[in-house]
Amino acid sequence: MARVMIVDDSKVVRHYLSQMVELADHTAIQVESGEKALELLETRAKTEPTLLPDLIFMDVLMSPGMSGIETTSKIKASPIPAVAEVPVVFLTGIGEQDIVSKALDAGAIDYMVKPSSAESLPIFLSNLRKKLDRLLTMSTRSLKRGAGLIADLSNEYLPSLLQMLHLELHSRRNGHDL
Repeated sequence: MARVMIVDDSKVVRHYLSQMVELADHTAIQVESGEKALELLETRAKTEPTLLPDLIFMDVLMSPGMSGIETTSKIKASPIPAVAEVPVVFLTGIGEQDIVSKALDAGAIDYMVKPSSAESLPIFLSNLRKKLDRLLTMSTRSLKRGAGLIADLSNEYLPSLLQMLHLELHSRRNGHDL
């Protein structure tokens, strides 16, 4: 069972991604800010390293506080190898594609545009799974569990994830951030 940290300032995104992670028989860790994510990672690394997440879904832009890019840079620069090695996948909103290269430079392994169309999400999940599978031959136990999570999400829970993304898009179009 993998542990997945979801770092997003939107309660809706955190809630629905958590549901998808838990439906895939993995553990979701919801965090609303970059600062809280760093604090949790450092605390677990020192007190309970076996409870570090195996994968992090990180929102690029969060307010108030640190952006996902700043948070990921700090994670990847951590002097604690177990923290620095946790793979990060960025979640970006439409219109934020211009900052994707900065996000990847910060150390993420990939990104997903949210909300996503029905056509682009399966392609993204498939490509991400292939990328993770290639990294498995030289990676840690954490990446192995992360690859399994992506496989579970893409193969079994895609319809629910698409529904969540549709709700998030509808909410943002109507000016609500739940």
